[in-house]
Amino acid sequence: MLKKSCQMIAASYCLMFTNISTAHANELNEKPAFPIGKINQLNANYTSPKGTGTSKEIAIEGFGEFINPTLEVENYGGTLIFSVDNESFELDLSTLQINDADRIGISNLNYNNGDTNIGLNLNQVQASGEGFSTRLSGTRLECQKQSREGNEYEQLLQNCFNFLSLNVGSAYFKSNERSFYNLTNEYETLGSAVEIDDLKLNIRGGKFSGHLKGNVSKGVKVKFEGRSSYDLANKIINIRIDKAKAGLFNVRRTIFKELERFENDKIEIDEPNIYIILQD
Repeated sequence: MLKKSCQMIAASYCLMFTNISTAHANELNEKPAFPIGKINQLNANYTSPKGTGTSKEIAIEGFGEFINPTLEVENYGGTLIFSVDNESFELDLSTLQINDADRIGISNLNYNNGDTNIGLNLNQVQASGEGFSTRLSGTRLECQKQSREGNEYEQLLQNCFNFLSLNVGSAYFKSNERSFYNLTNEYETLGSAVEIDDLKLNIRGGKFSGHLKGNVSKGVKVKFEGRSSYDLANKIINIRIDKAKAGLFNVRRTIFKELERFENDKIEIDEPNIYIILQD
């Protein structure tokens, strides 16, 4: 497998693995689980080296219950640490490539992990640093809970690969060091910025389907489908894209050629497969 990154174009795939975790999980060197509880109307502004945030309500197991708290915010390689009254929890946004961001803004994040489902709604997250800026707007994610086998993290994978719905209103990434290309015409350059206006992904019983459009496809809707699976023993998630079409044209090869332009040690590309490495 080739070690290549899909963080820019497929950031919304990766969003399903964004971790909200209580800080003590990292102290035990465990993979952070999605904790039981809820976060209502979280807003935050970070300017290096620190920031502040507010929330209407936070009630997370292992963290506590707070009404209208004011939070301190720090950024550690794309993981935001929110602290109040000597307690803290984490929001891992590293898959959105904001590791070195000097400025980060989060608008109206709502999270819930209850008896029947896990949900994340986010009005907008934006970040910028030296030579880059990124923005993700109108994001809704839901995993329905059906399986109860294994630990919390294993349950999360089983449930999300059985029933997942992801909607992203728009995504934007600009890098002074990159040049992007039209997915429907690999010879047409788009310059240093890539935009996705609409992305939808549904997983049902290991099969997925969805679509996207934006300047990456010159406004043409790109439809894709395939299968998704996970290997807990080796800590690898496999997303296999079987079909990707823009109208009558097969664009899978063009998509993978674009994905192969970026390097990362957590995501590997080997057409028709995308491998997500959960743990080194």
